[in-house]
Amino acid sequence: TTIAGSLIYMAPEVLHQRYSNKCDLWSLGIMIYMTTLKNARMILMRIAIKIKFVNLLLEEAFAGVSSG
Repeated sequence: TTIAGSLIYMAPEVLHQRYSNKCDLWSLGIMIYMTTLKNARMILMRIAIKIKFVNLLLEEAFAGVSSG
């Protein structure tokens, strides 16, 4: 028997050749987790970019103002 598949999604039971439908649920859970994590990273990146942009605008707007 040959084991085939991507290790990142593979349940530990598959490596021990004790495959059941629970292994499919494991793989599905990994895919959902990774998709959610990826989306969260993208949202945080967009927020960070917007914050940097606003900071640059504020620096330009107050460039000629002294602090005292």
